Amino acid sequence: MPLDHPLDITGAPGAIDYVQVPVAPQNMPQPNVVVDHAAAAPQDNMIGDLLGFDTPSPVTAAPPPATSSTSHISWVMGANMSGDDYQSKWGAISDADAIVEMVNLQVIPSSTNAIEAALSSIGVSTMASGEMPNEFKLFLYALEEGGDGCTVLIQSNISKESEPLMILTVKVENSDGSAPQNNASQKVNSLIPLIKKALTSV
Repeated sequence: MPLDHPLDITGAPGAIDYVQVPVAPQNMPQPNVVVDHAAAAPQDNMIGDLLGFDTPSPVTAAPPPATSSTSHISWVMGANMSGDDYQSKWGAISDADAIVEMVNLQVIPSSTNAIEAALSSIGVSTMASGEMPNEFKLFLYALEEGGDGCTVLIQSNISKESEPLMILTVKVENSDGSAPQNNASQKVNSLIPLIKKALTSV
């Protein structure tokens, strides 16, 4: 594939592939080791510069909770998405439309395994995860059930050097590929409480 392809694999000798994972929202050294989670799509095993965070971009602060009920929103269990689709969907939505949320953890995890398992139980799938010297990174997504359901894309980091806190940068895409104008926060406000509940024991 071309060298400038968003999923370009840098390559390294040995059994483990090496790839750069972007750092966000704070500037951190680039990582080397990435764990693949797209078993159904081997070509997407490693994701380099997936979200294009080489140059930090401002994102909006989390909006106040929506006043309408979001309990009716259901999420697809075991959803699948290719790395190319993830990259395309994320890049199509402006960083200005991103929503930032924070989830407290009980402890700083030793790996991302327990977090990924807990999120999988509520319909949040892992595209890829990686461990850097100072933090963990996860690329997550969830699909709303129904023909007109939206796609929620999440880029997350957990610092190893501060309080147990998971920072989520979230983008929402409508089924037609557009960014929601009015209901993005509603979708996020439906999903975040589920994430918080799933991670209470992690």
